[in-house]
Amino acid sequence: MGWIVSQGGSSSTLRGIDLGLHACGLSGAIVIAYVTWMFAIQPMQKQHTELATRIRAERLLQSQSDDILARHREIEGQVANFEGSFSHAISRLPETPRESEFLAQITHLARTCQLKIQRYHPREPVNEGTHTALEVQLDASADYAGICQFLDGLRTLARLCRVTRLRVHTGEADATRLPIEMTLRIYYAPLTKPDVAEARHG
Repeated sequence: MGWIVSQGGSSSTLRGIDLGLHACGLSGAIVIAYVTWMFAIQPMQKQHTELATRIRAERLLQSQSDDILARHREIEGQVANFEGSFSHAISRLPETPRESEFLAQITHLARTCQLKIQRYHPREPVNEGTHTALEVQLDASADYAGICQFLDGLRTLARLCRVTRLRVHTGEADATRLPIEMTLRIYYAPLTKPDVAEARHG
């Protein structure tokens, strides 16, 4: 006995097959897209993120390196300046008091500043461990400009010198010349010779 297939049943069957094929195609596309994302896009995104993080880290490190280098150069400059100042100060620090030499220096300075020295009185030296300090009491007179020039000139003396006390008397009869009292402190550092030190201990 033969089978008879109606036209309506055939159409329904074809539509079912077509829907099934579309469903399979859609499922395949989804699978392909998922596989592509998992094995291609996601690793690329991860690599891109890691690369961007590495670039930021290297830029930060470079910036820090530049800052460290700049700070290092600044410190080197400060050390060089300190060493230069220290060497200059040491060169102005004799081994003995040399009071007559210092008196000659300030006398010459006073003459150029038109400052008249009336009294020069050295006091007892004081041992301060690494060096010895000697204070000198100085009484003099000059006009205001001469006093300023003299004080400024003390900084350029070949001998290291500090002003520890300064008093200017005002209201005197001769207003053009002002009496001043100042205390100057000079330094010297006797060097201990190794052979002498060993002989004393031996």
